[in-house]
Amino acid sequence: MASSLKILAIGDVRGKFSQFLKRINSVNAKNGPFEMILCLGDFFGEDLDQDQFQVWTDIKSGKVKVPVPVYLLGPMNDGQKGFYPDLEG
Repeated sequence: MASSLKILAIGDVRGKFSQFLKRINSVNAKNGPFEMILCLGDFFGEDLDQDQFQVWTDIKSGKVKVPVPVYLLGPMNDGQKGFYPDLEG
């Protein structure tokens, strides 16, 4: 029998990366472990302020650890294409 994957699906983060990390750490601790997180909504939001952009930079660099692999379904609009280096993959 095939094993099942435990997936956490979330909606809009809108650039609130600190809140996102706090929430997924909490949910993963209580109901996990999850194999992956699918972000189904607007992950980056309209305008990232400097603090939000720094958290995103720290996540990308590995300075801030995310407990579960995160997959983003996007971009939501043309202005967010820069966050997706390989739109063909």
